[in-house]
Amino acid sequence: PARGVTEDVTALDRAVWTLVAEVVTMPWDVQAIILAVIADVVARCLCFLCKVLFFTCRLPTSQPPLGTPEAKKDQLRVWHEMAITGAWVCATGAIVSPALTVLVCAVSPQPRASAVARVFIVSLWLSHLVYPLCSAALTTIALATASRSGIFDGLLSACPGIMDFLSVGVQTPQFLAWRVQRICLELDTMRRVYHQETSGVQLALS
Repeated sequence: PARGVTEDVTALDRAVWTLVAEVVTMPWDVQAIILAVIADVVARCLCFLCKVLFFTCRLPTSQPPLGTPEAKKDQLRVWHEMAITGAWVCATGAIVSPALTVLVCAVSPQPRASAVARVFIVSLWLSHLVYPLCSAALTTIALATASRSGIFDGLLSACPGIMDFLSVGVQTPQFLAWRVQRICLELDTMRRVYHQETSGVQLALS
């Protein structure tokens, strides 16, 4: 509990609006911010784990590019099945987590639900406002500096996703599908050109 807040209260004697008001009126404590940061870190780790396990549509670097349309379709089917499995896992977790929370609260009720609500609000504030603003500011600084000097060349090589502008300017799913299709056509054209140049070099050498 926060400092200066007594726990000697009866939950049934307190109105709902009083509990809601305590989210703002209750004295602030560093514990709420620390717990919010921990909750945000745990949530991001779980999100990253699900993304790596189920939603990473990437081929390993040791595997050569898929050349035949059948191989590409098979790989797309594998990714689609993994995404469906990941969606079920995330949906199950979203249902089980609140149920477990309600169960724990029912078994061990706490008179200071306002503190928990405050931690939740601070966690949302960190994950939806502070972190995106900091990330966008750092990305802007890195890209703006990289356009004039080579200070961030190592960072851009290690994290090429910083230069991913696939979703920039996208307003409809149809436009995104058209853009991805154009990118795939350009990659296929470059692959054919590279294959022809390689074959010509090999013929010249032989």
